[in-house]
Amino acid sequence: MNEQERLNHIIKVLKEVVSSGCQQSIATGQHRVTLRETKAAAKGRLDEIHIGSITEPIALFFPDKARPMLCGFLAEGNTQKACDAILATHYDGIGYLIVCEMKSGGTKGLAAQIRNTACFVELLVNLAFHHHDLDLSQWQRRYVVLCAGRLHKSKTRVGEPKAGLCPSRPKEISVRNKAELPIGALCSPIVKNASDSERRS
Repeated sequence: MNEQERLNHIIKVLKEVVSSGCQQSIATGQHRVTLRETKAAAKGRLDEIHIGSITEPIALFFPDKARPMLCGFLAEGNTQKACDAILATHYDGIGYLIVCEMKSGGTKGLAAQIRNTACFVELLVNLAFHHHDLDLSQWQRRYVVLCAGRLHKSKTRVGEPKAGLCPSRPKEISVRNKAELPIGALCSPIVKNASDSERRS
């Protein structure tokens, strides 16, 4: 099995362990996916963000779409539910499992959402290993918050992980509604404004 065949197999296995109702259908060769907020539109809110420049197979999961609920934390209003999406793909030769949340205003409840979804990612990894002998332990985890408006810069303290590498310190990216980000902006553990990412894509 060559590297491309192995990647296709990994994405196929991940899709098999997640309910079809919690997935976005991805066409062969599709290079762009969309994250959508399903609540009624409101001024200043992020309704949709497009993730583009995708060159490898990708899977997109929506953990809180499970019916019936897989876990209590996915229930409406219970422990702030889960994040909006999980993306699984390869970028620049590295496998990534990306937890992604869209925030229009404050970040109340965000820490619980990210922790909950990080647990869900580990469940997917364990299911893939125990049922398909697929070891995803080397795949990088990323935790990303797409925020409306501009962000206040925060410095990384000595000994603290770079933003995006752990659930307790997600990477924040400032975006406008309907912005398009290259997939690489979600993978690199540094803060960028969407406009900067778009110019580099």
